[in-house]
Amino acid sequence: MQRTILYSLILVSGLLLGIGLFRYYPYVASFVSFDDRFKSVSLEAGKAGKIELSRTEQPRALFLFVPDRRMDRRWNTTHLETRVGLKLGQILNERSVDTAVFDRKDAGLPPDHYVDPQTIAEQIRDAFVALQAYRDSQKIYEKEKSPITILAHGDGCLATLLAVDAYGIEPEKIMLFGCAYDGTLLESYGEMITNAMHLTGVDEKVMTTVKKEWADWLNQKEYEELTEEQWLELQKAMLKEKVNQDLVAFRRTRSVFQRPHNREWLLRAKRLSYVELVESVLKKSRVVIEHFASQYDEELAPDLIERNAVRAKTFGPRYTFAVLSQTDHFLFEKDSPPASPVENMMSRSNPFKSLSPAFLNVIEERFP
Repeated sequence: MQRTILYSLILVSGLLLGIGLFRYYPYVASFVSFDDRFKSVSLEAGKAGKIELSRTEQPRALFLFVPDRRMDRRWNTTHLETRVGLKLGQILNERSVDTAVFDRKDAGLPPDHYVDPQTIAEQIRDAFVALQAYRDSQKIYEKEKSPITILAHGDGCLATLLAVDAYGIEPEKIMLFGCAYDGTLLESYGEMITNAMHLTGVDEKVMTTVKKEWADWLNQKEYEELTEEQWLELQKAMLKEKVNQDLVAFRRTRSVFQRPHNREWLLRAKRLSYVELVESVLKKSRVVIEHFASQYDEELAPDLIERNAVRAKTFGPRYTFAVLSQTDHFLFEKDSPPASPVENMMSRSNPFKSLSPAFLNVIEERFP
C-alpha cells in the first residue's frame, strides 16, 4: 500500500514538473542562454528605457517588436502570460534575424488604465532611433545592409503608425497583427465592447440600446471626468431603478474612459483615425505596410475584419491585407470561432497551445 502511494506521488510530481518545464522553459531560457550563436545587447533608448537586442552571428535583418496594450517585452500582462514576444524572438533568431524588445509605458498597469498613444509612439521613436544608430555603428550589419522592420500587435499597431507619421522614422516595413479599425480609435473600442457583449449572448433589445447610447456618447463634444466613487453612486441609483444588468455593465465599461487618469487617452482616441494615419504614412514615406488580421480574433468582430479587407484595396500597392486562418488574437492556433469572454480567457491561459501555422508560415515565407 505504501509503495503504491509512493509511486503515485512520484508520478504526480513528475507530471507537475513536466508541465512546469513546458510552461516556463522559454522564460528560463531567456536568462540562461544555451546557444552561443546569440548575444544579448542592452541599448539606452530614451523614453523606451533600455531595449534588449538579441543579436545573431550573421544578421539578415532587424525586427523591433511593439506589443499590445499593457504588455511588457515578453508580451505578458499582470494577469496574462502569452510569452509570444519571447517565442517569436527565438523563431526569428533561428533564421538569423536580430530582434529588439522594450516595455511599454503601460506595462503592468491595471485594466482600467489607458496611456495616451502619443506616449507609446514616443517610445517607438526612441527605440527605433537607438536600434538604427546601433546598426549603423556595427560592421556586422554592413554586408546585408540589414533593414529594420517594426512588428506591431494589437494596440501597438496604431501607435506604430503614429510614430512613423509624427516623428519621421522610416523602417523598411511595418507588419501589423491582431488589429482592425473602423473610424477613430475610440470608435474601434466601441466595436470591441459590442463584440464582447455579443459573444456573451446579451439580449438584442439591450444591444440596440447599447449601440444608441454609445453613438450618443461618442458624438459628445466634451466629456466630464468621472471618478470611481462617482460611478458607484450612479450604479447604486441604476440598481435601485432595476436597470438591466448588461446595460449597467456596459455603462461601467464606458465610464472607465472618463476616469481622470484616462483623460489624455480619451481626447487622443476620439480624433485618432487609422485611415488618415495610413494615408499619411504612405504619402510621407516609402514604408511598406503588411496588415494581418486573425480569423478567430476574440477582440474583433468578423464584419470589422471584412471591412478592413475591402478598404485595404484603396491604399495602393504598398499596403497589403491578409487573414491568418485558424488564428486567435495572440497569434496562437485556434480551430473554432471565439466563444464567451470567460471561455476565451480560459483558452488564453492554456500552457499547451502553440503558435498558429498560418502565422509561422508568414515568417517562413520571408525568412526561409
